[in-house]
Amino acid sequence: MSSTGATLSGSYTGATGRIYETGFLFGTDLNNLVEREDLKGDGSNNSSGSFNAYVGSLSAETTYYYQAYVLEFNESTNLHEMRKGAVKNFTTSAEGQIVEQRPGYLSCGEIPAVSLSGSTASGQEKFGSTNWYRYGVSGNSGQMIVTHTFAYNGKTLRNFSMLYDKSKKAALWVAFAMHATAFPWKVDRSDKWEYDPALVFGNDYSWQPCLSSSYSHTGSVVYDRGHQVASNDRRTTTEQTKQTTYFSNMTPQIKSFNGGVWSSFEGDVQNLGKTISGRDTLYVVTGPIFGSGYNTDATDNNNAVCPVPTQFYKCIMKVTYDSAGVAVSAQGAAYLFEHKAGAARQVKKIDSIEQLTGFDFFTNIPASVQNDAEGNITDFFGDLSDN
Repeated sequence: MSSTGATLSGSYTGATGRIYETGFLFGTDLNNLVEREDLKGDGSNNSSGSFNAYVGSLSAETTYYYQAYVLEFNESTNLHEMRKGAVKNFTTSAEGQIVEQRPGYLSCGEIPAVSLSGSTASGQEKFGSTNWYRYGVSGNSGQMIVTHTFAYNGKTLRNFSMLYDKSKKAALWVAFAMHATAFPWKVDRSDKWEYDPALVFGNDYSWQPCLSSSYSHTGSVVYDRGHQVASNDRRTTTEQTKQTTYFSNMTPQIKSFNGGVWSSFEGDVQNLGKTISGRDTLYVVTGPIFGSGYNTDATDNNNAVCPVPTQFYKCIMKVTYDSAGVAVSAQGAAYLFEHKAGAARQVKKIDSIEQLTGFDFFTNIPASVQNDAEGNITDFFGDLSDN
């Protein structure tokens, strides 16, 4: 990339026919990406390959979207068929420089706005042969964005992503998708507790709490290892569900809260996820809030202090896509919980949780459908009729 242009990259695997042409759909309107002759390239007879193209004369302070494609010849129909990849994006600064170009796993629908530094790394998952990915956060050396992947049906799929904060010993948000076909419920949940390999730096385990057993406490309140993405949310493979018991996914939760209103609501979200199929996807972002005067009376198995959240939230957006993979409609709601025994869930607009947390959720969903879903409440669970 340069101050006035960018190099777009794409790849393909598993081609059974000749690749006639490679290229990129490109534009500033996510819903109207167009073919450009200068972004096209020659094909090959190879079953896999990579390609790139340079695009110049970029405008300042502009978000650009691009989608790699190949034209593959289908001998049975005698036609060239277009195979498309995921839509990706980057944004230019006032000087025309690219200030953000998200890696593929961070271009998914529910990922909040992120600002990445040049720090990246990857490695093998603890439970399986797939890779985790880690990205630095601009302006904050005490935070990392982590994505975990798993294998299913011959593919590598994203399990969940998180923004992890070293000082809070917790993820400030965890984001994932639910779909009954793509992520079916097939295996039992896991209670395998392990350090997150993406947040171990050589022999330094200090980023995470040690939680082989549950939190200790200095007061009378007992804290459970509270999942942010529940094991029961991720039960497609054993690898997938075991990753939910990485220590990075835990926060100290009051025992009666974790086993009460939080567990009940997790069940509601799981039941909703089991109804999602076809061209719909359910996106979920969950996290803690450390409000004024939060407690520090929970400790890990090494006696390290683990700050206790004052609230928890879940933001949900159901998105419908057309046959071209473009989001055409969305519905949303947010749920806020005071972290105390006997708390009731409060249904909110996603906009209000964004204001409370300072995060901009669902930024990869087109504004034309995102804004309405964030500014209104969809009654997924009958909450409004209860008020």
